[in-house]
Amino acid sequence: MLSLKNVVTCYGSIKALKGVSMDIAQGEIVALIGANGAGKTTTLKTISGLLTPSEGEIIFDGVDITRSNPEDIVKMGLSHVPEGRRVFSRMTVMENLELGAYSRSGTGSGRKQAQDDLDQVFSLFPQLKGREKQLAGTLSGGEQQMLAIGRALMSRPKMLLLDEPSMGLAPMIVKDVFRIIQEINRAGTTVLLVEQNAHLALNTASRAYVLETGKIVLHGESADLLSNDQVRKAYLGE
Repeated sequence: MLSLKNVVTCYGSIKALKGVSMDIAQGEIVALIGANGAGKTTTLKTISGLLTPSEGEIIFDGVDITRSNPEDIVKMGLSHVPEGRRVFSRMTVMENLELGAYSRSGTGSGRKQAQDDLDQVFSLFPQLKGREKQLAGTLSGGEQQMLAIGRALMSRPKMLLLDEPSMGLAPMIVKDVFRIIQEINRAGTTVLLVEQNAHLALNTASRAYVLETGKIVLHGESADLLSNDQVRKAYLGE
């Protein structure tokens, strides 16, 4: 479903990604782990069109999206939940969710699908039900994370990019959010997960890539990486 081939992304003269290659099959949850500054967020931003690579190519669902606009990438079925949630704090819960469906809300069938997707979001995140008129900025951190994921689901994505979904959340809320991520995946959405908590990421994903200073240094089945000495020392605190 997604293929990166020797992707190089720069900030000015600094190479943040130095030839990243990875493949994600339809229906998988794949994790991308690494230390702060390794290039994980840059990778997601490059895939979703927020950054343009200087070299390499990105193929999504058979189409070259290397230099596509973010809005076109969303319409193709790839949605990005950014680090730090980034909900529209002065808009209501419902307004945030409606914005998620913006790209396909112009037709009657689009509106019907949007209502179906809204029902699905409230089914996945019952904490948001009854809060449609509440300002998003007044929600707890966990509720804002749920809203950010729900907003992304409103575009009916084939694939979801999740950047640090556990950041700043209480352990019980993290458990809830990751259970729902697995539920979303079982319903047919492919997931690329960036997560600082490597143990959590590897226990959620079937496969993973390890990124160090802009390069993929390891990849494989999550179970194998969990028992890899290099990974255990560097990322699992063992």
